Amino acid sequence: MGLIEVPHNAAIATGISIAIATTVVAISYWLQQKKRNRIPTEWKPIGKVEQLFVYPLKSGKAIELKTAECTELGLKEILSDEEKGRFTLRDRFFIIYNEKSQNFLTARQKTSLLLIAVKSNDKDTVTLNSPDAKEEITFRVPDQSNERTQCIVHSNEVVETIDCGNDVAVWLSKVILDEESGLRLGCCPISEGCLRKIKMGPYEKYAEVYKNFTDKELGAYSDLASYMLFSQESLNDLNEKLKPNGIANCRQFRPNIVVSGSGISPFSEDKWQWIKIGDTVIMRGFKPCTRCAMITLDPDTGKRDPNVQPLKTLRSYRKLTEPAAIKLEGDSPAFGRYFGLYQKGNISVGDTIYLPAS
Repeated sequence: MGLIEVPHNAAIATGISIAIATTVVAISYWLQQKKRNRIPTEWKPIGKVEQLFVYPLKSGKAIELKTAECTELGLKEILSDEEKGRFTLRDRFFIIYNEKSQNFLTARQKTSLLLIAVKSNDKDTVTLNSPDAKEEITFRVPDQSNERTQCIVHSNEVVETIDCGNDVAVWLSKVILDEESGLRLGCCPISEGCLRKIKMGPYEKYAEVYKNFTDKELGAYSDLASYMLFSQESLNDLNEKLKPNGIANCRQFRPNIVVSGSGISPFSEDKWQWIKIGDTVIMRGFKPCTRCAMITLDPDTGKRDPNVQPLKTLRSYRKLTEPAAIKLEGDSPAFGRYFGLYQKGNISVGDTIYLPAS
């Protein structure tokens, strides 16, 4: 039996149909991407900013602010007229890392990091203090033109840093390790924008799952994003479940922005794509903030909760549900949402929070 010959015109028609179908799919995908990336123009109020926090030292003590500048690298304090002339603190600008391995140090490993506070003095000096130290240490923040070295952060990402000198390195080694050496302090080289790149780091797998995750979302030395937000309503919901065995402090979750309002229900922030804060700042959410044993640490003492709370309770009702996210991040529970900055400006406690009107 011979082969059946397809008429030439039929073959051409089939090819054209396939090409048209492919083009339609491509256009549809492009339109969806364009719609998702389009910043909304109409907004509705749902609440307000309750608290603002920066953590100048990664894993270090929080500083609560009343007003802050939103930059691509995270929150930055705004100095009053009386304060102008001193070094401006910003979120996760300093990082402690191991001198030999170059791996960054976190409070998950050394809980005493939580108690190290940062205070700026004049235009280029900063002081660190800790209840575990006999004396505080003041050091000069290195010039941005200084030679750069590298350290390793979240998910084995290699980032650039500028070493802050031997004096502060010895102080940190004594306070944290009870040794004369072993740790170094680095600061973020911000003169070039210093934005990390997804394709240069280990984050492409996150971008495959969380489609809104781009280079714009990566902060200075934050684990993943320049902003983390949650609502007071979500914290209240968790604390109701923790009773009568105590409540969680919002600082255990190390947020940058805490919001609340009559238009916000517990964990409604899970689905927020675009938000507007105040008159100008616009952010886009892209990923739930998954939680580890870090939230079991008391931010005022550095001690771990003996009952593994509030992590244990979160695991009982806040696990991820999307199969792709579960495959990527396991059974870690979610609390809060990561955001990237899409329109700069200043924000203050009491500013209105908006969601897209439609």
